Amino acid sequence: MKNLKTGNHTEFRDISDGLQPSPWRTQYDKFRLCKGLKEVKVKIDKSEFNVITEENKKGKTPLLFLHGFTGSAADWTFLFEAVSSDVFPIALDLPGHGKSLNLEDKFYNLENLNIVINAIAEKLNFNKFILAGYSMGGRAAYRYAVNFPEKLSGLIIESATPGLAEKEFKEERFKADKELAEKINKNGMEWFVDYWFSQSIFSSMKNLPEEKFESVKQKRLKNNPEELAKALIGGSQGKVEHVWNKLNKIKIPLLLIDGEDDKKYRFLDTLVLKEVHTGRRVTVKGAGHNIHLEKPEEFIILVNQFIEKVIKGNENERMENG
Repeated sequence: MKNLKTGNHTEFRDISDGLQPSPWRTQYDKFRLCKGLKEVKVKIDKSEFNVITEENKKGKTPLLFLHGFTGSAADWTFLFEAVSSDVFPIALDLPGHGKSLNLEDKFYNLENLNIVINAIAEKLNFNKFILAGYSMGGRAAYRYAVNFPEKLSGLIIESATPGLAEKEFKEERFKADKELAEKINKNGMEWFVDYWFSQSIFSSMKNLPEEKFESVKQKRLKNNPEELAKALIGGSQGKVEHVWNKLNKIKIPLLLIDGEDDKKYRFLDTLVLKEVHTGRRVTVKGAGHNIHLEKPEEFIILVNQFIEKVIKGNENERMENG
């Protein structure tokens, strides 16, 4: 494992050298709720959210994962055995995904996900935690971080933006998302999955082994079209307020992970680093938008190095205050 420098800067690394095949890698392709994991239902008002977590959490730092659009909490379970033993991982099914379905209308609005995250913390009885989000889940993570900075000890963002700031672009995006939501309801999931992965942002995923790529598509086909359409509208960048103007509230360690082939998000990450002075960005060679799927070993290395840094920082802080 290669050491990565700290500080506010960008790194462009190929960290795959010397990695050996890992028994946990195949867990992404065939999810099962294996021994040591459990599903927890978090009820808020008349809605119920599904969470996957470990049974043994005593003395460990919580690490909460938020998946992207069309995904589920199960997307992250391949990490659970590989992540540092100093944390206990948690993954949430976002509204309209996985088993977080048939919710009150207000919860499909991504701006209200902060309520859900705080309810999870209360249910599982933890205070400070590390928050990680991919794509749409990353946008939600940014929102949480600027609104509840005191509750986080670290933030991991994979291929995500703090939102759209320009009014004109927001209006165009919301119109496009409404039209797409209507097509999802009308044409169903087979049409949508074909359309979704035909977008240029996911072109690098076609380099995955055919069996693995097909497995990803089959998982997406399990989504409920009506629920997914609601999640698309509620989480639209054209509807949810951006947080670019609040990024200076993030004073905790921030890790930005983007892919070499994802030029848009590489550029956006450079802008984020101008606002967050505790951030570090790593670009993974040979990856596109979905790094944790395309380059899982590299992703795990980066996450574990970040966890080590956060935990050491917390220990040093306690010693200074003690």
